[in-house]
Amino acid sequence: MRKSTLLLAVLLFGANTIFAQIKESMRAMSQGTKNALVFKVPDADEKLVSDTWKEFARDDFKGRTKYDRKAKQWMVDDAKILAIGKGNTVDIYNTVEQSGNDVEFTLWIDMGGAYCSSKDHPDSFRESEEMLMRFGIAIQKAKVELELDEQKKQLKKLESDLKKLISANEKYHKTIEKAKETIAKAEADIAQNLQDQENAQQNIELQKEVVEEVKKRLSKI
Repeated sequence: MRKSTLLLAVLLFGANTIFAQIKESMRAMSQGTKNALVFKVPDADEKLVSDTWKEFARDDFKGRTKYDRKAKQWMVDDAKILAIGKGNTVDIYNTVEQSGNDVEFTLWIDMGGAYCSSKDHPDSFRESEEMLMRFGIAIQKAKVELELDEQKKQLKKLESDLKKLISANEKYHKTIEKAKETIAKAEADIAQNLQDQENAQQNIELQKEVVEEVKKRLSKI
C-alpha cells in the first residue's frame, strides 16, 4: 500500500511539474498571430522533442506530422481527437525551438475557424493541456531511454575494457612463464659454462705440461 501511494505521489508530482510549464499565449505562426499553448521543456534538445512529438501524435491520436520548411513549423491535418474536437477534426500546428538548455514547444489547435483558447473553448483547452501533459511524460520517458542507452554504452565500454585487461593479464603471465623458462635455461647454461671453463682450465694445464716436456726434449738435441 505504501509503495502504491509513493508511486502515485511521484506521478502526481511529475504531472504537476509539467502542468506548471504549460502557458497560454498569443504567438505568431503561418496563419497569423493565434492563441497557443506554450510548453517549456527543461533540459532537452530540439531533435528529441521533435522526434517524440511525431511518435506521440502517431500513437496518441493517429496523427501524421508534416514539416513546413518555409514556415518552420509542424502540422497535423484533420486530426481526430474526440476530446478536443468534440466530433470534428482539428488542424494542429506546432514549432520546436531551442532556448539554451531548454526547448520551447508551441502548439496551436485550429478548431475550424477559431483557435483553441481557455476563454472560447474551456473544455477543449483543458483537454489540450492534458494532451501536452501526456506529451511531457512521453518526453521524460524518451530522455530516460536515451540515458539508459548511454549508460548501456558505458557499461559495454567498461566490459570491453575489462576484457582487454584480462587479455593483457594473460599475456603478462605468459611473458613471465616464458621469462622463467629463459632464466631456467640461462641458469643451466651458466652451470654448464662453469663446468666447461673448469674442463678448459684442466686442458690448459695439461697442455702446458706437454709444452714443457717438448721444450726439455728440444734442449737436449
